[in-house]
Amino acid sequence: MQFFRRSRSGHLKSRVVSILVACLLGLLVPVIGGGPVSAQSQGLRVITITTTTKAVYDAWQPSSGVVPSKQVNSFPHGTKVVEIFFEIDGGIVHKTTYQLRVVNPTGIVILGQVGTVSYTNYIHTNPLNFQSGAKPGKWTVEVLVNGKVMGTHGFTLH
Repeated sequence: MQFFRRSRSGHLKSRVVSILVACLLGLLVPVIGGGPVSAQSQGLRVITITTTTKAVYDAWQPSSGVVPSKQVNSFPHGTKVVEIFFEIDGGIVHKTTYQLRVVNPTGIVILGQVGTVSYTNYIHTNPLNFQSGAKPGKWTVEVLVNGKVMGTHGFTLH
């Protein structure tokens, strides 16, 4: 950051001022409440979590940058795939981690793989594939960001 125009004779003076400013900022940042990473992650949030059908997923245009408009929260018996969409806003590229945790009606937890966001505002899809014996009832999807639950969505399997 440069506060004034540098002349040839003022080069050393300008450099000293820049170093002093950098040192002061370095001392103030921990007092204020965090370094650059925590400052960027203060806006970190899960904007959307939703579920939909495989047919809606297949018709969806990923390049649109939006979650499919037809959101489905109730699925008939025999459904083989529930598509999960979630959007993370404010992530740090290749550093912010995410993971899905799905809880079935009997309390059994299914953990997805840990991934990192590829964009600051990141939309991700994940299929939840059911076996023929999937338990009917209320299912819960949790989105963990950097290891913490930042969003929850429920759906029903009949």
